[in-house]
Amino acid sequence: MGFIFQPTVDGGPENHDIIHDSDDKLMLAYGKYPDEDLWSCVSTDFGETWGDEFELADGFGGGEAPAFAPHPSIIRNTISKHVVFERWVAGNFDLAYMAMDDLMLSDTPEATAYNSAPHLVRDLFNGNLHLVYQSQNRVHYSFSNDNGQTWAPYHITEDPLTGQKEYGRNPSVGLNPGFFACDPCLVFIDSENQVKYRYRDIGGEWQDFTSLPYVGLEPGPSALATYGGDVFVVFSVMNWLGSEDYVSAVLFYQFYMDAGESPEPVILDQANDGRLYNSNVSITIDGNGDPHVAWSKKLAPDRPEDIFYRWRDNGNWDPSLDQDPFEVSRQADAPSIFPHIDDYEIYRRRKHILRNRWEAKSEYSHEYATCEYPVNAAVDFSVWCETPVSQSDIRYRSDTYGWGWVSQAQENEYYCHSQLQRDWYPWDLYTIFTKGNEIPYRIVGVHQQFGGDERGSESPLYQVETGKEPASVFCLQRDRAIDYGNYLVDYASQELIYDLCFLETIFPFHKIRGTIYFEGSADKTHEILVNGEKETTIVAKPDQAYDFEILIPRELYQVTPRVTVSIKNPADDGAYLSGLKVFRLLDGRSGGGPQSAGSRALANSVSLAASPNPFGDRLTIRLSYSSPLDRDAELRIYDVAGRLIKQYRGLDSQSELIWLGDDDNGKRLSNGVYFLRLESGNETLTVKAVMVK
Repeated sequence: MGFIFQPTVDGGPENHDIIHDSDDKLMLAYGKYPDEDLWSCVSTDFGETWGDEFELADGFGGGEAPAFAPHPSIIRNTISKHVVFERWVAGNFDLAYMAMDDLMLSDTPEATAYNSAPHLVRDLFNGNLHLVYQSQNRVHYSFSNDNGQTWAPYHITEDPLTGQKEYGRNPSVGLNPGFFACDPCLVFIDSENQVKYRYRDIGGEWQDFTSLPYVGLEPGPSALATYGGDVFVVFSVMNWLGSEDYVSAVLFYQFYMDAGESPEPVILDQANDGRLYNSNVSITIDGNGDPHVAWSKKLAPDRPEDIFYRWRDNGNWDPSLDQDPFEVSRQADAPSIFPHIDDYEIYRRRKHILRNRWEAKSEYSHEYATCEYPVNAAVDFSVWCETPVSQSDIRYRSDTYGWGWVSQAQENEYYCHSQLQRDWYPWDLYTIFTKGNEIPYRIVGVHQQFGGDERGSESPLYQVETGKEPASVFCLQRDRAIDYGNYLVDYASQELIYDLCFLETIFPFHKIRGTIYFEGSADKTHEILVNGEKETTIVAKPDQAYDFEILIPRELYQVTPRVTVSIKNPADDGAYLSGLKVFRLLDGRSGGGPQSAGSRALANSVSLAASPNPFGDRLTIRLSYSSPLDRDAELRIYDVAGRLIKQYRGLDSQSELIWLGDDDNGKRLSNGVYFLRLESGNETLTVKAVMVK
């Protein structure tokens, strides 16, 4: 059978190629005169008729990668199509490549999915964004080191034995600590309805993990969280016991990131019917390393869904596994679905969530709007999909910055996920969502900033609230609270004690900042201790606020991610504290506040700076020091995987170095994030540098 193809009267096709797809579609790619554009067209009836042509690449009319007298060649695999063609760039003929899914596209509504597991996570140490999404029933991974402005070429999960791209859906991503950055890990559902686990090792290679086993039917969307080197996974299954009664359950797994086999699961909830099938699950980890899990379930087959919860406290589940889980929300005639449990309340209010301390919050959304798929961006921001009129848009709410829109567009926007950078001002809010009214949908990323008036200033990881009833759960010991008007104070006749958890072991330093204030007629001596070691002594006068700042090196919290801070009065005539803030630091530079001569904050005699940052061809590294450097001092440069790239020795008399973005062999390195680490005696400083050619 022959056919005549004439898609346009403006210039016929030339230098064309055609393929037959696995679903009986014909795809034609061709160059078109006179503008030398690259076009394509598809037929679904073996060439009898053809759909509208669409442009793949601009010719001389413009664009970043224009085609020139294109000679296209199309190849395909089981899902996607790939085209190579000639293009004209800066006076040269280059070879260009395109794939039908090399934009962040998805052909199902599950692109960012019906679950609240994190599909977008931010590396706390270097700020890199890591993203997974589902496109053409495969799991795609990408990352960005420039606030989402550009993304690395995506990686599609592969079978570790054959190296073939594999089927995957409902992915979730997490991060495990590496040497200078976090390594991504992910879970997804494979073609055999097993939950698969992948992680990327320090060499940048993806490794396989045995499927998380169960006997049953299709698992529901999974949720993943990480803490230290441990991975926590939770998902629902059907027919858990292998019976014909369709027993459903919510399963919990915990294992080390590179474990060789999957552990036995913990059954968090179980029903003798399908009420837990495709349950929406969510998990977070508190500062003690204990998991908190929330999920949706119908109390009865004929009623709407409600939200349920368990947490593990020091190895014991609460409520215990032989009791029903705690019910968070019940509505008479409306479902409660898509829970997202995160660190908002944990960081700001308490170290863990007690089941009898859930607090009713005001409604975040409007009565006339349909609001779905909520996520916490952490500390202060919530993001969700809202349908105020006809189109769904993405909205946020912040206790600090109020209401606002992430995006309002003429197309539907759904299935959002979000992360917040909160270590300095302005805060950076990163949100991804699925956009479009018809297939193929698009994954869109939005970057917003808040707090511009405080630009460049530090923002605490969290703050211990003092002078309130009941005492903050970070406070282990006090006698009472005192309200001095402008200062809310914790008081103890002898010693105040605080347990500061949530310290991140990938950060080389944290610092604490607090205020001593009291009213009276006599001076009072306050000693500040960290893990029992005295850091500084403050002789405070009444009616005057004394700010202090203590630097905490990683050696104090590397094994257990917490420290104990004490404010002690050696005369036993009163210790007072008004507010305590915790910050994360990339280096040991810190200042401000009264310090003793032995304070760690004053111990640093070296500074390290790099400019311009980001840099292109060369980076100027400046060293300054108040006393000679150790003769063995070194400056080492590492990539994000922790590999040593370049090192400089003999620094005792140097104040400036020039790095040309190369390794020790003179090879030019690729764009990305690098870490400059200066080691001299007992001092270590780390600075991040971004290379952009």
